[in-house]
Amino acid sequence: DASAGTAEAVVDGASLFDRLDDAGVSWRVYTEGDGPAALAPVRARHPARFRDDFGSDALAGALPRVAFVEVAPPSGGGGRFDFAAPGDVQLGDRLLAELYADVSASPQWARLAMLVTFLDAGGFADHVAPPAACRPDAAGAPPLTFDRDGFRVPLLAVSPWARAGGVSHVQSDHASITRL
Repeated sequence: DASAGTAEAVVDGASLFDRLDDAGVSWRVYTEGDGPAALAPVRARHPARFRDDFGSDALAGALPRVAFVEVAPPSGGGGRFDFAAPGDVQLGDRLLAELYADVSASPQWARLAMLVTFLDAGGFADHVAPPAACRPDAAGAPPLTFDRDGFRVPLLAVSPWARAGGVSHVQSDHASITRL
């Protein structure tokens, strides 16, 4: 299927995980169950780097230099984490509060930054239309002209180093996290 091919293309060659390994940077993926299908090839190559006990590692001061917490709601919603429509956003808020409680109580808190972002496939509606973008050379047939960016996606920076109450209006994308 097309999604499986896409997942392979993302992780073959110089993936983010390979670059972390090459640089000697410790990393781990925390996920419930098997995690998303797109990460299956990475999990197959690095099974020991996938765990489900983020809170325990945070409280023990045992987080790696880079930790990914991948939490997806079960299809149809209603899971422990549910910011996706038509779910109950209070469940997502509760999970974020739990993650914050774990990292802020961690012995690593003084030198830690937690970045939180969301899927870019929508979710609860944004009141601002997606901004215009440069049309690529090989744009699709109308209406798929790819001349707009996607919906805005929140990016939260949680850290003792973050400015309290600070709000940035700088446009960024998911690649901004990997650049950091």
